[in-house]
Amino acid sequence: MRHLIAALFVLAVGVTGCSHASAPAPAPPPPAAPTQSVLPFTGLNGPYDVAVDTTGNVFVSDIPSGRNGSNRVIELPAGSNTQRLLPFTRARVMTDPSGRVWVINGGHEPSQLVKLAHDGEQQAVLPVPELGRDYRGVIQAIDDAGGLYGMIGGGEDSGRGCCLPVQVAKQAVGSNTPEPLPFQHMSVAAGMTVDAAGNLYVGDASGRRVLKLAPGASRPAELAFHALRSVIDIAVDAKGAVYVVDGQRNQILKLNPGSNTPTVLPFTGLNGPVSVAIGAKGEVYVVDDGNRRIVKLEGV
Repeated sequence: MRHLIAALFVLAVGVTGCSHASAPAPAPPPPAAPTQSVLPFTGLNGPYDVAVDTTGNVFVSDIPSGRNGSNRVIELPAGSNTQRLLPFTRARVMTDPSGRVWVINGGHEPSQLVKLAHDGEQQAVLPVPELGRDYRGVIQAIDDAGGLYGMIGGGEDSGRGCCLPVQVAKQAVGSNTPEPLPFQHMSVAAGMTVDAAGNLYVGDASGRRVLKLAPGASRPAELAFHALRSVIDIAVDAKGAVYVVDGQRNQILKLNPGSNTPTVLPFTGLNGPVSVAIGAKGEVYVVDDGNRRIVKLEGV
């Protein structure tokens, strides 16, 4: 009898112990699939530049119909369906590493460099350095200190052939002379951008490659974008990932820091993308010129 009671006691303890065993932790849910949307800009005719500030306001340069090559800047405030026309012509829009939006206002004489507040109003107006019209027309990037990056030279040679190489240059604040940077054998610079660490990224359209120049480096390094058919524009996000518009393939590619394998972002229906910008949360904005729209991809 005692043996039976002991056996029942052991069995009860075993069952009780099993009842307190930890259940396996549930697997984390898979990440949400990226979502694509079209921003509610209206009446776009020839969009070609896009910039977004830290609060999600989006700015687009657009060539309207019948304006003989002039252009306009349109803002779509974050969370709004109503766009605003800003008072600039012959303008480019760009973002500095801190997410502030700047406008090169070529329609003003002399040209102006305008920093915008989040509501699109002019927060600061600076003169563009008097380096000649060609230089002012091809400023493509600005750093947090207000240094400008662009191209000098280029164009046709004396025999009317094409093309003389361009020189990438930096115009530091307070300087009257552009500083040539060590990029060589480039006939067209297809986009420039600067990150918070001061690295300069340049798209080489003729070489179909993307170059990165670290501060103080004697030469740029080529990033691991393989077999690009074209380089139209580039961007960099706050984590150091680099984005490239391959216009011939209608693709946007992303290269994460430390990776040698770029990924094609899952945009659909692109037709002639010409510009890319990155939001504070990693959203990717693309000017889809062939469809005259601005497309946003989230969750990448």
